[in-house]
Formats: sequence, C-alpha cells, structure tokens
Amino acid sequence: MHRLSWLITLPLIALAVCFAVGNREPVIVNLWPLGYEVALPIYMLALVPLAIGLVLGGLVIWFGGLRHKLQARKLAREVGKLRDQVGDLQTKLESRAAATDPGHAPPLLSRWRQALPWT
Repeated sequence: MHRLSWLITLPLIALAVCFAVGNREPVIVNLWPLGYEVALPIYMLALVPLAIGLVLGGLVIWFGGLRHKLQARKLAREVGKLRDQVGDLQTKLESRAAATDPGHAPPLLSRWRQALPWT
C-alpha cells in the first residue's frame, strides 16, 4: 500500500512542479469584503488551496481512524492479560498434575501445551 501511495504521489508532485514553473505570472486577487488587493503567482492560487485541502483531508482521515487505533490498543492490553492468565492456569494445572502423580505428567497436557502459539 505504501508503494502504491508513492506511485500516485510522485507523478502528482511532478505535475504540480511543471504547473508552477509554467505559470509564474502574477495575478491580482481582490479580497472584496476587506478591500485588499494581493498580487500572487497563478500557481499559488491553484496549489495553496490544493495543499490546504490535502492537509485537512489527512486530518479528517487521522481523526476517523483514531477511535479504531485506541480500541486496538485496548484489545491488545486485554490479550496480554489473558495470555498471562492462561500461563498461570497452565502452571497451576501442571503443578496439580505433578502433585497427583509426581513421576508422570499427563501426555494430553504436554501435547496441548506444545500446540499453543504463545508458549
């Protein structure tokens, strides 16, 4: 996904640079209600609003995903706690199995423990 983003972004940047180089003539912008006039290059009139829209769109996307990131972080903490509890319960189960038959651990328990991905 990251490479696809660069494949789209780099040609757009190249087009923006070509547009800026080709349109350097000043244009007078009348800010009507304020009574000001500003002379800006044409490329500034096109690229500045585009950049502002890009930044605002990125902020909207970031804030939209923030809820999911926080939820994922909370669930990751819960998974860590549950893994700790499973480890504690395994230890208790093995100690009880060893207490009932000190020289022999049940084969089912050892096979089950090998199948767990987090041990």
